Amino acid sequence: MDYNTSRTKLLLPEYGRLIQEMVAEALHIENKEERQAYAELIIYMMANVAPDAKQAPNYVHKLWEHLAFIANYELDIDYPVEISKEAMFQKPESVPYPTSSTRFRHYGNITESWVKKIAEMPEGVEREQQMILLANYMKRSLLEHRGGYVSDEKIAHDLEVYADGQLKLDLTTQRLVAIAPPVANKKH
Repeated sequence: MDYNTSRTKLLLPEYGRLIQEMVAEALHIENKEERQAYAELIIYMMANVAPDAKQAPNYVHKLWEHLAFIANYELDIDYPVEISKEAMFQKPESVPYPTSSTRFRHYGNITESWVKKIAEMPEGVEREQQMILLANYMKRSLLEHRGGYVSDEKIAHDLEVYADGQLKLDLTTQRLVAIAPPVANKKH
């Protein structure tokens, strides 16, 4: 019986053993034109085996890089792209983590930038509508963070503090949407 533990290790498991065996077979083809045609067939198969690779930038280039890697860079064909060993092992640039601090972490950075934009708007109906939308969003965020009941007065106070007094929600004329607290999933 032929077990996977006794076989050679998969170099790129996302393509499976069949692709790796096809690459090994391509290394033994003597005729360069046949080897080139077989390599193009392998690329076609790799694209079908890993269709999610199509969302990656330069996915065709990546497929040829992976083919060369599986072949241990010993496959003598005319690659349509530049192949380098260093590119395969190059780490991507690190994504910078936001360093700005948020005054109310449970509301998040989006709320803070939204408050600034509304505060810059001229007085009027649109500003009032945006302020109500923001207050409802803040109420929903606080409810998800804390649970239980959240009063409209608490949201009005937080909005005023957030905007350094530039935004004041008039709760005598406007009421926020009543939001039910989230129901905990209990498995029986």
